Amino acid sequence: MKNPIGAVSCHLSFTEIEQAFVLAAAYDLTQIEWFESTEPRYSLPEIAVGIRRLSAQRGVRIGFHAPYLGAWSLAQPDPKQGDRAARDMIDRAARLGASLVTVHLGTTPPGMERCAALDAACRALSTAVRRAADHGIRIAVENFTRSHSPLDLGDTVEEIARALDVVPPANGGWTLDTGHAAISGNLDELLSRFGHRLVNTHLHDSDGRTDGHLPPGDGAIDWDVLFSKLVESGYAGPMTLEFPERSGRYPEFISRIRRAGPAPAVAADSESRAP
Repeated sequence: MKNPIGAVSCHLSFTEIEQAFVLAAAYDLTQIEWFESTEPRYSLPEIAVGIRRLSAQRGVRIGFHAPYLGAWSLAQPDPKQGDRAARDMIDRAARLGASLVTVHLGTTPPGMERCAALDAACRALSTAVRRAADHGIRIAVENFTRSHSPLDLGDTVEEIARALDVVPPANGGWTLDTGHAAISGNLDELLSRFGHRLVNTHLHDSDGRTDGHLPPGDGAIDWDVLFSKLVESGYAGPMTLEFPERSGRYPEFISRIRRAGPAPAVAADSESRAP
């Protein structure tokens, strides 16, 4: 596969911003997806300007993984609060100079029905799409899992379908998180239904129960099959590593990505060839 390869910042071992770009060069990564869980960190104006400068100097594209917990959940009972969360995440991405922002749908608030929470999340998502379009940023909705909380949204094919109805193809698509899909048991169905809308990936393994961000090969995912499906779907977007760089497994897995191709055709047996 010739796809660009990147990594999520929280899985890179660095203390100074410049070290992240040194690691990117060492592994031949062409994108860093900067992750913020709650309060601004990398998207602070004085930090973001340095990241943009280093990105331009090193030829490393910038992605952004938006916060999604608490006040930053898109699923808010108050639509104004949901809109604020949506605008905030896009404004952070714009300060960083990101071309793509990965978003979660959020968490069902206490006392709110799940369907109503999904409606609220999609309403706020539409605000994010409009604001992102103004900045030339594309949206990628990430599939999630209920392994952290049964209230988390985005773990089913149906909920991802609802979200993609809000994100026109010209404005983005979705991020395939392989570990989340393995836990939710819908990896094949997600790719079958929405492979044409895939714009980003988060690649890590899972035992099928916990979201441990395991190095590929330490869990239950059949990576040869997954790579073949991605190739067959025509996916040309980022292959974003989301397991710890300190595992020492980046070189091996990157080589495996580069070697991957479509599954070989299976020859029909003599009985099926008989007239």
